[in-house]
Amino acid sequence: MCEQLDLFDIRDRDAETEALQAWKARMLPADWVAPYDCMAGTAGTVVQGWKCPACGTIEINGLILSINHGIDPDIPGREDFLERCTSMDLRKVGA
Repeated sequence: MCEQLDLFDIRDRDAETEALQAWKARMLPADWVAPYDCMAGTAGTVVQGWKCPACGTIEINGLILSINHGIDPDIPGREDFLERCTSMDLRKVGA
């Protein structure tokens, strides 16, 4: 894994570890139930998906969560996405 260092080659690893643990604690897998026949299987099929920590919507996988909410469960990001996702912003504009 490639690592980007700062100007003086100093990193606050404790702060990074705490932030990563906080991110992972908020990103919870959740059961997604197929509403109709789809790639997951027949209607009613249950697969492990991801719950958006901001709006609570459950998506079928991390890619769809990333596309619809701007949050990727595998890539820690900005903390404000844990409180307000891009899906919430789109719904507010379209309301």
